[in-house]
Amino acid sequence: AEASGATFTEDEMDQFIQREYEYLQTVISNTDEDYFAKSVTGNIKITEQYGFPSDCFKIIAIEVLKDNRWIPATLIPYGDREQYKEGATAFIGYWPYGRLSYYVLHNCFGILPVAKAPVTNGLKITYIPVLPVLSTNNIVIQIPELYHELLEIGGVNRARRSIKEPPIDQDMYNS
Repeated sequence: AEASGATFTEDEMDQFIQREYEYLQTVISNTDEDYFAKSVTGNIKITEQYGFPSDCFKIIAIEVLKDNRWIPATLIPYGDREQYKEGATAFIGYWPYGRLSYYVLHNCFGILPVAKAPVTNGLKITYIPVLPVLSTNNIVIQIPELYHELLEIGGVNRARRSIKEPPIDQDMYNS
């Protein structure tokens, strides 16, 4: 970009690289959903709704512990949740495996039917976390090493696009 007389501050370059980092996380997650996957366990409550983990980007699975096995809950559309609210039998103790469901609404999820009694560490959420922001004080790149060069090329090309310069090394980036 210097050929055009443009220069960028270190903060501007950091922002371009951060945007590319976020973009590459999305590409990797769409290609291999489990690459960044993280699981956390929690308690089952006798309430319907639960908050997402604070760093949640996308839910992959929600499971409930039953007889020392993790049983996956089925995702249902929010509008269909009413028909799943009441199970024919008690939740956790006797619910039919195919009836356990969850829905997503805004920044929380609900499990249906609602538990009749609390269970300690009976809930497992597998999700893709939001990667921490890159900073000059704490450079921990959590994308695979294979993508590190793409981070550099992509950040430079984002800077070049901002001043209407054509991208460089685009064929290498695409391959």
